[in-house]
Amino acid sequence: MGKKSSGAEPARNGRISASFVQTSQTPLNSSEAQLATVIATSQDIGTCANQMGITAETARGYLKRIFSKTDTSRQAELVHLLLNLPRLARHK
Repeated sequence: MGKKSSGAEPARNGRISASFVQTSQTPLNSSEAQLATVIATSQDIGTCANQMGITAETARGYLKRIFSKTDTSRQAELVHLLLNLPRLARHK
């Protein structure tokens, strides 16, 4: 029948998988990986926080750590990095 998933697939229907982000040699913890994937589908940090069930303040703190750990400084840069993870992993 269908192919079984390992849970670490890069994207489905244009969405990035948090488990893939966390296992793709990124230094992000599970909460940071989850926020990073939600950011990839939403423009507003408040909306991202609501989707995750956390406060906007907490989301901003996670985002600062994500930027630091990924050497990015803007959400657009982060999304670009996430979308290119499969290609980056193949070249390492």
